[in-house]
Amino acid sequence: MDADYDKHIKISKGLVVKKEEILSNSIIPKEIIRSVKETPYYLLIFIIREEIIKINLFPIDTNNIKKILINLVEFSPELVNAISENLKQLQLKDHILFTTGICYSEEACYYESYLNLKNIENGEKILNEIENAFKNLPKVLKVIIEDIATI
Repeated sequence: MDADYDKHIKISKGLVVKKEEILSNSIIPKEIIRSVKETPYYLLIFIIREEIIKINLFPIDTNNIKKILINLVEFSPELVNAISENLKQLQLKDHILFTTGICYSEEACYYESYLNLKNIENGEKILNEIENAFKNLPKVLKVIIEDIATI
Protein backbone atom coordinates (compact mmCIF):
# COMPACT_ATOMS: atom_id res chain seq x y z
CA MET A 1 0.00 0.00 0.00
CA ASP A 2 1.35 3.44 -0.82
CA ALA A 3 1.10 6.79 0.95
CA ASP A 4 -1.31 8.24 -1.63
CA TYR A 5 -3.71 5.39 -0.98
CA ASP A 6 -3.35 5.71 2.80
CA LYS A 7 -4.56 9.30 2.84
CA HIS A 8 -7.71 8.31 0.92
CA ILE A 9 -8.57 5.20 2.91
CA LYS A 10 -11.74 7.01 3.99
CA ILE A 11 -13.64 5.56 1.03
CA SER A 12 -14.19 2.21 2.68
CA LYS A 13 -12.44 -0.42 4.71
CA GLY A 14 -13.26 -4.10 4.31
CA LEU A 15 -12.87 -6.89 6.81
CA VAL A 16 -13.87 -10.56 6.59
CA VAL A 17 -15.06 -12.05 9.87
CA LYS A 18 -15.82 -15.63 10.77
CA LYS A 19 -19.40 -16.61 11.50
CA GLU A 20 -18.62 -17.05 15.20
CA GLU A 21 -17.56 -13.40 15.48
CA ILE A 22 -20.91 -12.23 14.11
CA LEU A 23 -23.02 -14.69 16.13
CA SER A 24 -21.28 -13.84 19.40
CA ASN A 25 -21.30 -10.06 18.90
CA SER A 26 -23.55 -8.43 21.48
CA ILE A 27 -23.81 -5.14 19.56
CA ILE A 28 -25.74 -6.66 16.65
CA PRO A 29 -29.36 -7.32 17.67
CA LYS A 30 -30.29 -11.01 17.67
CA GLU A 31 -33.26 -10.45 15.32
CA ILE A 32 -30.84 -8.96 12.79
CA ILE A 33 -28.48 -11.90 13.11
CA ARG A 34 -31.38 -14.35 12.64
CA SER A 35 -32.49 -12.54 9.47
CA VAL A 36 -29.06 -12.71 7.82
CA LYS A 37 -28.14 -15.80 5.83
CA GLU A 38 -25.85 -18.06 7.83
CA THR A 39 -22.53 -18.55 6.06
CA PRO A 40 -19.00 -19.35 7.24
CA TYR A 41 -17.87 -15.74 6.74
CA TYR A 42 -19.23 -12.21 6.55
CA LEU A 43 -17.72 -9.28 4.72
CA LEU A 44 -18.02 -6.06 6.68
CA ILE A 45 -17.52 -2.89 4.68
CA PHE A 46 -17.09 0.28 6.69
CA ILE A 47 -17.85 3.43 4.70
CA ILE A 48 -16.42 6.45 6.44
CA ARG A 49 -17.74 9.96 5.88
CA GLU A 50 -17.15 13.12 7.87
CA GLU A 51 -19.52 12.42 10.75
CA ILE A 52 -20.84 8.93 10.10
CA ILE A 53 -19.65 5.37 9.61
CA LYS A 54 -21.96 3.10 7.63
CA ILE A 55 -21.45 -0.65 8.00
CA ASN A 56 -22.56 -3.09 5.32
CA LEU A 57 -22.63 -6.80 6.11
CA PHE A 58 -22.49 -9.40 3.33
CA PRO A 59 -22.87 -13.14 3.98
CA ILE A 60 -20.09 -14.88 2.01
CA ASP A 61 -18.87 -18.43 1.70
CA THR A 62 -15.17 -17.66 1.37
CA ASN A 63 -12.56 -15.40 2.88
CA ASN A 64 -10.88 -14.92 -0.52
CA ILE A 65 -12.03 -11.34 -1.09
CA LYS A 66 -10.11 -8.61 -2.92
CA LYS A 67 -10.71 -4.89 -3.09
CA ILE A 68 -10.00 -3.23 -6.42
CA LEU A 69 -9.29 0.47 -6.00
CA ILE A 70 -9.07 2.61 -9.12
CA ASN A 71 -7.71 6.17 -8.88
CA LEU A 72 -9.40 8.28 -11.58
CA VAL A 73 -8.81 11.74 -12.99
CA GLU A 74 -12.59 12.27 -12.84
CA PHE A 75 -15.88 10.44 -12.92
CA SER A 76 -17.74 10.52 -16.19
CA PRO A 77 -20.55 8.41 -17.63
CA GLU A 78 -18.15 7.15 -20.31
CA LEU A 79 -15.57 6.03 -17.74
CA VAL A 80 -18.15 4.31 -15.53
CA ASN A 81 -19.49 2.52 -18.63
CA ALA A 82 -15.94 1.48 -19.60
CA ILE A 83 -15.34 0.08 -16.11
CA SER A 84 -18.63 -1.85 -16.30
CA GLU A 85 -17.76 -3.13 -19.75
CA ASN A 86 -14.35 -4.36 -18.52
CA LEU A 87 -16.00 -6.21 -15.63
CA LYS A 88 -18.43 -7.77 -18.09
CA GLN A 89 -15.67 -8.81 -20.53
CA LEU A 90 -13.66 -10.34 -17.69
CA GLN A 91 -16.84 -12.19 -16.62
CA LEU A 92 -16.72 -10.69 -13.14
CA LYS A 93 -20.13 -9.02 -12.82
CA ASP A 94 -21.56 -11.93 -10.80
CA HIS A 95 -18.54 -11.89 -8.45
CA ILE A 96 -18.72 -8.22 -7.45
CA LEU A 97 -20.10 -7.86 -3.92
CA PHE A 98 -20.07 -4.09 -3.52
CA THR A 99 -19.04 -1.02 -5.49
CA THR A 100 -18.70 2.62 -4.50
CA GLY A 101 -16.93 5.74 -5.63
CA ILE A 102 -16.13 9.25 -4.51
CA CYS A 103 -14.25 12.36 -5.60
CA TYR A 104 -12.40 14.28 -2.91
CA SER A 105 -11.02 16.85 -5.34
CA GLU A 106 -9.70 17.09 -8.87
CA GLU A 107 -7.56 14.03 -9.63
CA ALA A 108 -8.58 12.47 -6.33
CA CYS A 109 -11.50 10.37 -7.55
CA TYR A 110 -11.76 6.73 -6.59
CA TYR A 111 -13.87 3.80 -7.71
CA GLU A 112 -13.70 0.59 -5.74
CA SER A 113 -15.20 -2.87 -5.92
CA TYR A 114 -15.07 -5.84 -3.59
CA LEU A 115 -14.59 -9.06 -5.52
CA ASN A 116 -15.34 -12.62 -4.38
CA LEU A 117 -12.67 -14.88 -5.94
CA LYS A 118 -14.12 -18.19 -4.73
CA ASN A 119 -15.62 -19.44 -8.00
CA ILE A 120 -13.20 -17.74 -10.36
CA GLU A 121 -10.78 -20.03 -12.15
CA ASN A 122 -7.19 -18.77 -12.23
CA GLY A 123 -7.90 -16.15 -9.57
CA GLU A 124 -4.38 -14.75 -9.46
CA LYS A 125 -4.22 -14.56 -13.26
CA ILE A 126 -7.52 -12.69 -13.37
CA LEU A 127 -6.15 -10.13 -10.91
CA ASN A 128 -3.37 -9.30 -13.38
CA GLU A 129 -5.95 -9.06 -16.16
CA ILE A 130 -8.08 -6.74 -14.03
CA GLU A 131 -5.12 -4.49 -13.29
CA ASN A 132 -4.08 -4.32 -16.94
CA ALA A 133 -7.63 -3.78 -18.23
CA PHE A 134 -8.28 -0.87 -15.89
CA LYS A 135 -4.83 0.70 -16.25
CA ASN A 136 -5.43 0.93 -19.99
CA LEU A 137 -8.62 2.97 -19.63
CA PRO A 138 -8.33 6.70 -20.29
CA LYS A 139 -8.34 8.85 -17.15
CA VAL A 140 -7.23 6.00 -14.88
CA LEU A 141 -4.18 7.01 -12.84
CA LYS A 142 -3.60 3.94 -10.71
CA VAL A 143 -5.06 0.52 -9.90
CA ILE A 144 -4.49 -1.08 -6.51
CA ILE A 145 -5.66 -4.60 -5.64
CA GLU A 146 -5.81 -5.27 -1.92
CA ASP A 147 -6.31 -8.45 0.09
CA ILE A 148 -9.10 -8.17 2.64
CA ALA A 149 -8.01 -9.38 6.05
CA THR A 150 -9.89 -12.09 7.95
CA ILE A 151 -10.35 -12.15 11.72
